[in-house]
Formats: sequence, C-alpha cells, structure tokens
Amino acid sequence: MIRTLLLNFALLAVVLSGCSENETETAKKPSGPAAAKIEVAAIDATTLLEVRRFIGEVRSSESAELAPGGAGSVTRIDVLEGDEVKRGQVLVQLDDSIQRARLREAQAATDRAAVELDQAQRDVDRFGKLSAKGFHPPAETEQLSSRKDALEVAAIGQQASIQRLREEIAQMRVVAPFDGVVARRYVSRGQWLQVGETAIELSSNGTLEILVRVPAEVLDALSTEEPAEIVRGTHRTKAEVAGIVGSLDRRTRTALLRVVPVEPTDWLRQGETVDALLNLQRDNVGVVVPSDAIVQGVAGTRVFRVVDGKAEPHDVRVVARFNDQVLIEAPALRLGDNVVVRGNERLRPGQEVQVQP
Repeated sequence: MIRTLLLNFALLAVVLSGCSENETETAKKPSGPAAAKIEVAAIDATTLLEVRRFIGEVRSSESAELAPGGAGSVTRIDVLEGDEVKRGQVLVQLDDSIQRARLREAQAATDRAAVELDQAQRDVDRFGKLSAKGFHPPAETEQLSSRKDALEVAAIGQQASIQRLREEIAQMRVVAPFDGVVARRYVSRGQWLQVGETAIELSSNGTLEILVRVPAEVLDALSTEEPAEIVRGTHRTKAEVAGIVGSLDRRTRTALLRVVPVEPTDWLRQGETVDALLNLQRDNVGVVVPSDAIVQGVAGTRVFRVVDGKAEPHDVRVVARFNDQVLIEAPALRLGDNVVVRGNERLRPGQEVQVQP
C-alpha cells in the first residue's frame, strides 16, 4: 500500500514538472505575427525620363491653298495632281480680256494726256517769254500755266489707273509661290471661280513635318532639346521638336507641336498618320521607385519603407510610369530610403521585417 502511494506521488511530480516546462516555453514565444521576409531597394533617383506616344499628322513643311484674287472663268490650266512646279509658274489662268481692254483704253488716254501736257508746256514757255516782253497779257499766261498743272495731275491719275488694271490682271491668274508639287486640283477649264475660291493645293517638295497635339501637362515636361522618334509600323526615324505652340486649342484644350525628322525619310507621306514618341523629363515632383514597390489596395496606393526593422506605410500618388520605374509624390520619402519590393503584399503597418539579401 505504501509502495503504491509512493509511486503515485512520483508520477504526479513528473506530470507537474512537464506542465511547468511547457508553460515556460509558451511564455518565451513572442506575441504577434512573425517577422516577414522581404526584399528592399534603395531610392536613388528623383527624375524619371518618360517616353509617351502621341498621334501625329504628316504634312509638308510649306503648303498653301492657292486662289485667284479676281472672279472669272478658267481659260487655261496645265497642271495635274503630282506635277512638280517652279516658283512663279502660272498654274491657273482666268479670263482677263475685259481687264486688258480697260488697260489698253487707259494707256491710250495716258498717251493723249502726255501729248496735251507736252503742248501745254511749250505754250507756257512761249507765251511766258512774250508776256515778259509785254507782247502777251500775263493773265492768259497764268491760265496756260494752270492748264498745264491740271494736265500733270490728270497724268498721275492715269498712271495710277494703269497700275490698278495691271494688278487686276495679275489677280486673274494663280501663280506658284514656291517650288513644290500639286497636291490637289480643284478646277477645270471653263469653270467659273469666285474671288478667293481655292483652285490649287500646293505642297513643298522639301522637308516633311509632323503636327502633334498633346495635353497641356505635357508642356511642363517637354523640352525642344530632348530627342523624339517617328514610328509607322516597322519604320522608325529620329526626329526633333522644332516648335511648340504654347496657346491651347479652345475646344480640345491641347497644344500643338511641330516635329521634324532629322534626316530625309522616303516612307513618310503627306496626309498620313504616324506615331510620335516624345521624351518627357519628369523632375522636382517626388522620388522614383521600382514598380514592384507600389501596393494597390482598398485604402489607396502605398509604399512600405523599412524603419528600425519595421514596415512603415506611406500613401503616395503616382505621377508617371515608364518601364519598371514609377515616379511618385510622397513628401516623407527621401533619397537613400529602403522601400519594400518583395513581400509587401501582406505587410501590416509596424510589422517586423527580415530583409533578405
């Protein structure tokens, strides 16, 4: 009996000793989640070079819609679409027979006025001498002089009429203002043209340019010193931003850019649509982080920074993306800060982290 009691006491001591050890081990275990294994990257840039693609229209660097300055029927037109023309070449001739008839009439009147003026000048000279000697009344000499002056004024008016008629005749034809190619012909022989009605569309056969419309915010990051690129299918060529029209279109609220190929390109054709790749220098906005550092959640966009071995969340605003880099606006982040790029999907604020090499 005594032996049985001693055996039971021994077993109870063993059990109590085991429970005590388990409770001690449980107390030693840390509370809360275990340290998360992560990978980090240091912030080393505040500037992002972003490449944006925009649609552009190819056109000649010099083009014009040509129209006559007068109205009349077309008597001659010797050009077709695709014809090359030279500066000063007459492209369209309107009927100017009435103007030429008036010009001949004005020239005849001028000739008569010249003869009368010459005779009046001789009369003034001759009777002036006689009047000086007392052989002719001075009053009549003054009348002759006044008549000569009136003829001189009339001669000036006749010359002005002749010049005006010559200008009207010149307005009855359409002349090429530069060397180029006829892009479009709108008229045919015998057709009546009104003043200012387009007859010929002429394009320069020189350099082509691309007109690109971009949002206003692009102008803040765009520089004419940055290179550009023109793309059409598999064709690509280097280009440059030759001009920026800063004023915005009232309807689209966009700005106009003029992009010019660096070298002549035979696959560009006027009127077609191409892609313009523009380099935008984004700086003085925030910091650049790898795209893997961005965490999208219900609460918004976040980046986790490692501070004293713990995950510190920061709400950020994405400004621009290019390739695997993201420019973010985050006032608390600085150059050299370590941001989490792996294992950040399930991180919680303040959670201890273990940085993996």
